[in-house]
Amino acid sequence: MGCAPSGQQDNARSLDERFAAPPPLHVKIGTGVIRGDDLQHHIIFIFGGPGSQKGLVIEELIHRFGFQAITVEDIIFSYLPSKVANAVETTAEIQKMLKRDTGTLSVDWIFSMISAKIGTSSHQRFVIDIVPSINSISRADSFVDSNHERCLENFERRFPVMFAVELDVSDEVAMLDRNGNLPTKSEKEAMKNGNNQNNTYGKDIDATDRGKLEKRIQQHHLISRPFLRYFSNSKRVVRITVPEAATNVVSTVASILVDFGFTEQRKPGRVIVFGTDDEAFDDIDFDYYKMRKIRLSDIVKQHNASMNAQVHALYRYISKNGAPGENFAVVMDTMNNTEINHRRSIHFYEETSAYLDEFIKNRASRRPLIRVRLTMNTITSTHRDTLLFLENFPRNLALKVGVLFNDDRPPPDENS
Repeated sequence: MGCAPSGQQDNARSLDERFAAPPPLHVKIGTGVIRGDDLQHHIIFIFGGPGSQKGLVIEELIHRFGFQAITVEDIIFSYLPSKVANAVETTAEIQKMLKRDTGTLSVDWIFSMISAKIGTSSHQRFVIDIVPSINSISRADSFVDSNHERCLENFERRFPVMFAVELDVSDEVAMLDRNGNLPTKSEKEAMKNGNNQNNTYGKDIDATDRGKLEKRIQQHHLISRPFLRYFSNSKRVVRITVPEAATNVVSTVASILVDFGFTEQRKPGRVIVFGTDDEAFDDIDFDYYKMRKIRLSDIVKQHNASMNAQVHALYRYISKNGAPGENFAVVMDTMNNTEINHRRSIHFYEETSAYLDEFIKNRASRRPLIRVRLTMNTITSTHRDTLLFLENFPRNLALKVGVLFNDDRPPPDENS
């Protein structure tokens, strides 16, 4: 699952060296950045492709600094049904419609909805993620063909933007050139043979996954480039270089906001770790991470219940019974992979190899009995908690749980 465990037999020096403060990240702050003292709303944009930890940064802005996140997916899934006379309801139906009709979306309309949401909100701080992560949205012609400068100028007449945060993954250089093109044949061969030491995403990614990743990176740059160009022209970009396996991206962004005068408003959300069986948690010191271990089979007695009912019951249990600052380890021993009913898909997905210390700050004051680097998928919500899915937890099921776990609605026509 990870590297060899470090137990009490490890000497204190080696343990301290392993968890010493990481080297500072390179940060470039544009001279045109607006501090926001005289602004009614504090608005920032955020840009970051695969491997940038954008989702974790957004979660930090929400829980620690009281930002409200606005994503392009949020806007589309919330307001597009009304725009098309409620002809679609579910996320799947919306994506199918976008594939059939690329003229349905426009950047103008998206910004008008963002303006409406800000104008009717009681919040003062907003972080806007304008680059879609869903293919059916990102491939819409409007994101490539629109006059982004005009759209942003119109938006800023009412809501000035303080700055844009760019999480620049430095190791993309090994995969893409500066124009966002796919790597050459020789570069692909070098990556396949393991000769590229700067490959962020590991040598074990097969050709299919590598191709998908390359397309995601290319699409991200294609869409984000005109937006970043707009903010660069006014020198309002805060660019943070994100090297391979960086562990201090979130803390770096937080430090920048504190330097800009932002005060902390909320405590971090809960961390919930999911595994398929008890063995998945063998390398975790529960007391050290203030974590309670529970089983889905103990929460939902009806083992043939739908996935909707199971996940909603689990969410209600944790919300009702979890103590302040308590984290959870969940054994999904009776999980049923059924079709789910949902309307939105507002979360951020990252694949990572990390220590739990990087996610859980409210740890015990003693040294852990065991501490290893875990391979896992992370899903952060724009609303609440960080969900970690340990190695071998199926990705498609993790995404379903991520969608359902933060859905405020009760399961329709289900009893758990």
